[in-house]
Amino acid sequence: MQVSSMNAQVNLNSGGVAAQTPQITLPTGTNPVFAELYNRIKNGGECFGAKVSSVSTKNNNYAFVSFAYGFIEKDGYNLKTILYQTEFDDRNNFQGAKTKEEIAIINTGSNAIGVNVKMITWGNRTLRLTNVNITKESYGYFITGKITDGNRTVYYTIGIYKTTCLI
Repeated sequence: MQVSSMNAQVNLNSGGVAAQTPQITLPTGTNPVFAELYNRIKNGGECFGAKVSSVSTKNNNYAFVSFAYGFIEKDGYNLKTILYQTEFDDRNNFQGAKTKEEIAIINTGSNAIGVNVKMITWGNRTLRLTNVNITKESYGYFITGKITDGNRTVYYTIGIYKTTCLI
């Protein structure tokens, strides 16, 4: 059995009912750029989208570029993409079969972040990015990293930007 706990604070109205969405306190050692993005999402009044690209140059037969987009939401102390479909250039120039993937952006609490890519279409296999960096730019955030799987290395870029809240 796995048990998780979180620190959250919320003000109660005169009837003892939560007057707002609880504010989650992130653990000590959280990466400051991740913490800023995390605190801006939803309960900070803002919504964020994500555009994800990856590229592999293993060889001519297996080189590809992929593209996907979706939204970012909180998942405990972490962030995740809402299920999205990935398109590939080697599948009829982005018009062929798409795969379903999810990305978890993990708060490691050690001034770093982790990124897991769950390949739903490929049997729910999860791969962990290495050399992960998160940066803040004028109009959003970038997360970069790579996956080495067998003889192939795939570089990922996740662009995160403010967008209109749908709900």
